[in-house]
Amino acid sequence: EGRTNVQMEYTAGVKMELQQLSGNWTTIKTWEGTSDDEEIYLYKEWYVEKGSYRLKLTHTALDSSGKVVETVTKYSKTVIY
Repeated sequence: EGRTNVQMEYTAGVKMELQQLSGNWTTIKTWEGTSDDEEIYLYKEWYVEKGSYRLKLTHTALDSSGKVVETVTKYSKTVIY
């Protein structure tokens, strides 16, 4: 799951990437969303094979003209299945 929020008068955007470790981290599935509210929440399920995985979450804040004014990227802990 991914969640982000922004100050009033901004649009919240979030991009959530499921990554698999295969020598390098490779994105195997992407979900995106935006909201005119101050908060956006994504909850997704995806079945995976055995391996090592993490989520990459990119937060964006957009002003009223749609210009990106802030971008922050975070990573989850690695999960091994």
